[in-house]
Amino acid sequence: MCPLPWTMPSLDRIATTNAAPRAPRESCQAQPPGLDDLLGEFVRFRQVFQIDQVFRQYRIESSLAQATMSAPIAMDTRTPQQRRRIMQAVKSRDTKPEMVVRRCLHAMGYRYRLHRKDLPGRPDIVFAGRRKAIFVHGCFWHRHGCAKGQLPKSRLNYWKPKLEDNVIRDKTRLEELEDLGWQTLVVWQCELDDMEALAARLQDFVGAL
Repeated sequence: MCPLPWTMPSLDRIATTNAAPRAPRESCQAQPPGLDDLLGEFVRFRQVFQIDQVFRQYRIESSLAQATMSAPIAMDTRTPQQRRRIMQAVKSRDTKPEMVVRRCLHAMGYRYRLHRKDLPGRPDIVFAGRRKAIFVHGCFWHRHGCAKGQLPKSRLNYWKPKLEDNVIRDKTRLEELEDLGWQTLVVWQCELDDMEALAARLQDFVGAL
């Protein structure tokens, strides 16, 4: 009899062939973040960056203003009529501190209205849906208790009654808004030196987006 043209496979080979397929190994690596996570991180980074840019710009402008104020003051050579026209030209809206607060709120994602004429005092920033209003006050003009809010050393007979009238008017406007069911917040010029604390205070007042 002729030998068979093939040979018997080994038992090891048969066991390997008939064994069940191995399950794929689980990856030990962390799953990459999803698109929503990446977008959330990007939005938070952009808000922090924009607020920091506003703070830096304000600090630069404040430093320049302080350097100008520290320079020797020359005698006023203008007539009372000329001085009156200059004082009347002082901005009552869109001031530098107000713009800083508005940019900070905008960077945080808030949207608002400006200077509502139908509200007492025409608040600088208005959140109509939340019935909340923000006033941004200069420390000198509204007699804040900080160093910037002190009375000048000259012409007290002119400045004192003028600034005291501002204080009385501010208090009356806040009371009128509260009587109408509005919540109010006053942001002082000196508070802009700490932008992080200001952003936290604004968020606590306005509420979640």
